[in-house]
Amino acid sequence: MTLFRIIVRNIDSFNMSRLRLPKLHQFLKANSGEIRENCLRNCEYLVAYKLRRGQQVLSLYKKLWGDMYFKQMFDHLKEKLQKQFIERKKLLTLAGSMLLFDWNKNRIDEKYMRSHYLDLEYIKYLTNLTITCSVCHKRLVIDSPSPNVDYCSCNGTKPVYNKKVGTCPWVPFLERQDLLVWRKEQDHNPGMYEYKVYGFYEEIRADMFLQVQLDIEYRKTWDLTAVEIKLVDSDPYSNSNVLYWEMQWPKFFANRDYVFNRRYIIDPVEKVMVITNHITEHPSAPESSQKFRVKDYKCTMVIRPVTTFDKPGVKFCMTYFDNPGLTIPGPIQTWVATSAMPDFLTRLRSASKRYTVNPDKRNSGGDEPCQEGFFKNFSIKQNTSNYLQKTAWVNHFKSYFLSS
Repeated sequence: MTLFRIIVRNIDSFNMSRLRLPKLHQFLKANSGEIRENCLRNCEYLVAYKLRRGQQVLSLYKKLWGDMYFKQMFDHLKEKLQKQFIERKKLLTLAGSMLLFDWNKNRIDEKYMRSHYLDLEYIKYLTNLTITCSVCHKRLVIDSPSPNVDYCSCNGTKPVYNKKVGTCPWVPFLERQDLLVWRKEQDHNPGMYEYKVYGFYEEIRADMFLQVQLDIEYRKTWDLTAVEIKLVDSDPYSNSNVLYWEMQWPKFFANRDYVFNRRYIIDPVEKVMVITNHITEHPSAPESSQKFRVKDYKCTMVIRPVTTFDKPGVKFCMTYFDNPGLTIPGPIQTWVATSAMPDFLTRLRSASKRYTVNPDKRNSGGDEPCQEGFFKNFSIKQNTSNYLQKTAWVNHFKSYFLSS
């Protein structure tokens, strides 16, 4: 029963036979208190009637189904409401993060990532220039020989560790099985080095090699230096994430932690994948007084399959710089680099070898490959910049919360 009908009923209860229409307004104003009381009495009656009927229905259901079924029904309703509340809370948290972190300003530029497409070609140039004999055109030893490499045997040949060639800023630094490493001293920070690593793993698939580095939960099982690693924020339409990473340091040193923006692109036409990490700041990952926040870190890895993404055989080039905020003597810095870097890449190689989509097999050491191709549903449009669509998605997301 609408409020208008209630008012009309109350007006009819008065003697309206002599009341003309022009005087209706005056009548309503003069008798507003009594009309209000009559409306309230009618509303109370309706509410009491609905409650009484509801109680009768509940009593009937209770008799038909019993106390246990009645309790299960309410438990199910309670669980459903709690689930909706939790999901709503997550969405609100994500929305708040979007408002605080501007992806348009902090997203890694795709042009910058594509500029690294030729990194592996640059590795060939460095190999010919710095570690290949100009006479016999065989490989020169860097620091120590590796198995299955045909080295130069010319008279007077010496290791070329840290030997500068012409104006090339990169010098040979390290050689291990299937790994070559160069380094370059920073002009603005003497004593600090940027590293360029080349690797070739004939038994690893390119898609698995990428997945291992994107799967942060799996990384917790094989990266012994990762005290904590978690997702802070994400921009799925550009394959971008903000990650928090705490790195274990020796005793008497504070652990280093990082907040960095990670983005990857996959180009099936050029048969190349690129992962880039750049340091950033995020309101959801504030600094801690018990850890040292690294402010200068960058890393780009270019991955190419020997044949196809889902077949064994992968080549990669990783270029990175990390300033831990501590002046380390040269010999100690060299020792850390020559031990920690190969150890990390060895663990990465082993983790990639046993990685499968089935989580139960990831730690079993088995070599069963992923049955579902990583690029089964992949489209080139997924990795092509379309900022109009991205902006439309963000606006739609914000309008959802504003209209809720």
